[in-house]
Amino acid sequence: MEKERAPQYEIRKATVGDVEAIRRMQAQPWCDTYQNDELAVTAKWLKDITQNWLTPKSLQKSRKFLEPFFSNNQYFYRVALINDKVVGFIHLDTKENGSKQLWGLYTDTSTHGTGLAQKLMIMAEEWVQDKEVELEVASYNERAKAFYRKYGFVEQDGIVEMFENKIPSVRMVRKSRSKK
Repeated sequence: MEKERAPQYEIRKATVGDVEAIRRMQAQPWCDTYQNDELAVTAKWLKDITQNWLTPKSLQKSRKFLEPFFSNNQYFYRVALINDKVVGFIHLDTKENGSKQLWGLYTDTSTHGTGLAQKLMIMAEEWVQDKEVELEVASYNERAKAFYRKYGFVEQDGIVEMFENKIPSVRMVRKSRSKK
């Protein structure tokens, strides 16, 4: 039996020209991840939300919002590509106190199990160095919480946000490595 080769990813700084591809890629894992019928987070509701991301007006708004992140070293925004197709991204920024905030780590569902998320996280850890990092994750996204625990994140008590009054988020923190 021939062993299947892991895909070769190109990982680079994101540019404003990547915004539409980022949003298109993000839509599918977002829909796959956050569905929770008990909370009325239905497939239809998720599809409506993500389709709105792709309207010309929303894409223009995203480009304008994200453009400063791509050229400022206080932000870490990388995209992963296979054959020029965006298949993942990670986005962090620096808070006023010097700690870091992980705003998003998404990979195309076709890349799950290939090590892409780990590659993105390792690159982010190099950028973060020993600083404290926090993130918010859907309280019921056990797969993501397990992933973050592997990198030293600890879930904090309580719900910190309700996205659209439907998706509860919890905070996870990885303390500064120098404070351990």
